[in-house]
Amino acid sequence: MILAREDVHATKIAEVVYSQLLPLSILGQPFLLKRGYVAVDVKYRGEQLRFVNTHLESFHPLVRTAQGAELAASPILANASRPVILVGDLNSLPGTEGEAALAQVGFADVWPLVHSGKAGLTCCFGEDLTIPGGVFDQRIDYVLTRGLFEPRAAVVTGTNPAVRVEGLWPSDHGGIFAELRIGDARFDR
Repeated sequence: MILAREDVHATKIAEVVYSQLLPLSILGQPFLLKRGYVAVDVKYRGEQLRFVNTHLESFHPLVRTAQGAELAASPILANASRPVILVGDLNSLPGTEGEAALAQVGFADVWPLVHSGKAGLTCCFGEDLTIPGGVFDQRIDYVLTRGLFEPRAAVVTGTNPAVRVEGLWPSDHGGIFAELRIGDARFDR
């Protein structure tokens, strides 16, 4: 899902389900676990960019790799003449699977550009969200950019036990937030 503030003009909204999906059997019935991506073109304060959000397959590395390659080759990315911000749960460690497919088409991972040598771990608490003292031990959530962007800051959220509600973590992942400056020197924001 992509949420936009009222003052951000979003057009060319796209919702795509990947062609390669993980087949499951639930109570003997075949079921495809749908994963995909959403994208919008954004115009804000005279700047234009494309914003893409995805969630690659969690449970099968070959499916995840195929989905990353499909996204990398998609017209949404391949035909983008404007800068692109791509965010999501890629379920891929840095340099592997879906993240590697996107790096091959020019996407840069914001985290190491801002925090050289720091891990930026975002995952995972237990799926039932009740494990006290959980520890993130891998990085599978990303903010990636292609085009004229200058990363200014990045932070992982959701690691503070004080934010547990009724004994539950809000998610099994941390969030990753990034501050980016569009690379045109006329715009210092």
